[in-house]
Amino acid sequence: MTIIAVIMAGGRGERLWPKSTANRPKQFQSFAGGKTLLQEAAERISHLVPWSQVYVVTGRQYSATVYSQLPSVPKENVILEPVGRDTAPCIGYAALHVEKKFPGATMLVLPADHYVGDDEEFVDILKAATEAAQRDHALVTVGLKPTRPETGYGYIQVGLETCRFGHRLLHRVSRFVEKPPFERAVRLYQDGQHLWNSGMFIWRVEVIRSAIALYLPELHQGLEEIKVAVGTPAEQAVVEQLFPRLPKVSIDFGVMEKADRVLVVPASFPWDDLGNWVALDRASSRGDAGNNLSGQVGTIDTHNSIIHDDDGITVTVGVKDLIIVRSGGSLLVCDKARAQDVKKAAALADELGGDPDYPVDYRIVEKPWGREIWWGVTEAYVGKILEVRAGHSLSLQYHRQKLETMFFQKGRGTLILDEKELTIQPGMAVTIRPGTVHKIVAESDLTILEVSTTELDDVVRLQDTYGRAQTEVPVTPEPQK
Repeated sequence: MTIIAVIMAGGRGERLWPKSTANRPKQFQSFAGGKTLLQEAAERISHLVPWSQVYVVTGRQYSATVYSQLPSVPKENVILEPVGRDTAPCIGYAALHVEKKFPGATMLVLPADHYVGDDEEFVDILKAATEAAQRDHALVTVGLKPTRPETGYGYIQVGLETCRFGHRLLHRVSRFVEKPPFERAVRLYQDGQHLWNSGMFIWRVEVIRSAIALYLPELHQGLEEIKVAVGTPAEQAVVEQLFPRLPKVSIDFGVMEKADRVLVVPASFPWDDLGNWVALDRASSRGDAGNNLSGQVGTIDTHNSIIHDDDGITVTVGVKDLIIVRSGGSLLVCDKARAQDVKKAAALADELGGDPDYPVDYRIVEKPWGREIWWGVTEAYVGKILEVRAGHSLSLQYHRQKLETMFFQKGRGTLILDEKELTIQPGMAVTIRPGTVHKIVAESDLTILEVSTTELDDVVRLQDTYGRAQTEVPVTPEPQK
């Protein structure tokens, strides 16, 4: 039986502000200098499902980002929501696509923002869950054995009834428990009857479609209206009109808590829902003083703190248990015990910043090494900001006509200019003339300001880590007025 993976990659990740924003939410970012959370999620499931059977659901505004970060996923497998309506409409819309192309398939529904510390165990758990979903026609979820009292997760109470698939024992779900206060979380952690609700789901496509029809009839009716357009030229227009009207409801509340045949497979692999800075800290390596540092950060007598700086230099003296994050021109200073309240800080920052009273006209171009922000495209010049992720590099290339000047604002790395190798340091500037062979290698995250002449497609690649074509695809942007 066909297995389809559906990765949910919507949401803004506001509790990871200011690193995660509406323009660049957490699932499309790397927090350890390597792959983004979305790329890690997709590669993890590719051990079980071929790329042609991986689907991604995301906001329409992030389509180019997904295409760039997951080039192995067919573009038609990227399902675009015009607005977010929570997980039940997201899953229901994905099920329409899966049902049309792979009727009778089993769906693995997975969030894009999880940390998983053992891919082999993760895949083994999903195999057992898939077998249960295929043979038992049940709604199946994965429950993680709790390692601490946790108020940020929901819980699943396991029932006495069990069944075995492969070498895994599954339990009938007795009930779902909403995120508890700390005192209750302690009891749930200690009683041995509860698992963390991971938000991972496994079911046959017709089973979840029937469950939505039974428990969420209004949503089902809306999906039926969309169904007739799925896979046709009219789909985008129909979805733009109907999707925002669908009821906003989670799959947990709308279906799982009401269904009478739900199974849970217990799992114990290292796992975290990377929903806030403390969760990210748990999934990251720390220094001797228990600090989690990123960027140009120096510490003196600093302990058990999370300090990330994307924009400059931060030095701390005599502090502990703090979250200090500077990114995108915003600064967060927060007690680690208040990590769940960062969402409030993000909302307050929006109020303080307000909407600019001048037009903002720029374009973000995703690249396999990071991204470019085209802030000025005119008849006379082009202005860009290049953000290169640590461990990545631009191609070895030259330009036939384009003249460009780069100012290296942040980060360190190596610049190759013909036969020379220069060490990149903040404050360094260089002009690259036509015919000069050059390459940039990022040791840490780089931010580069570039101004050039207007030949945007004038790139001849001699070597490229990402297998791109020798010459750039022609670009014909509309100049700014």
